Amino acid sequence: MFRIFSRATQLYDDVETLKSSLTKVKFPYLPRRRESKNRLTREIDDILLLFTFLGEQKLLDMLPRYIADSPDTMPPIRLYESELNGIVLMIKRLADKVDEYSAVLSAVTRHLQSSRRHLLFTLIDSTHNDDGEQ
Repeated sequence: MFRIFSRATQLYDDVETLKSSLTKVKFPYLPRRRESKNRLTREIDDILLLFTFLGEQKLLDMLPRYIADSPDTMPPIRLYESELNGIVLMIKRLADKVDEYSAVLSAVTRHLQSSRRHLLFTLIDSTHNDDGEQ
């Protein structure tokens, strides 16, 4: 747990340095010290929140590069089948939404083209009628 806390402290310090140079960006508030039985979970949530925020603001490149003194102590990055199934399911849902929006957009486009044609014919017809009355 000390390793995560010390890494979070380093990240907080680096973000504070970044904050002082970027006054137009509103950073999320994160308490420096947490005292509770869920401290580890909250620390990890705070780290993920910071990285998500920095990624959304395109500020990750402004952080220093972090290295490990011992790669053997780093957790492995493996996608297990259950995790991969969740990602595949999310991608399928996203593809379904894109298909749904595409169909709706096509219908709206057809309707607009039809309305445009109808309006154009109405304008042409009214112009011809006005010419005939004069």
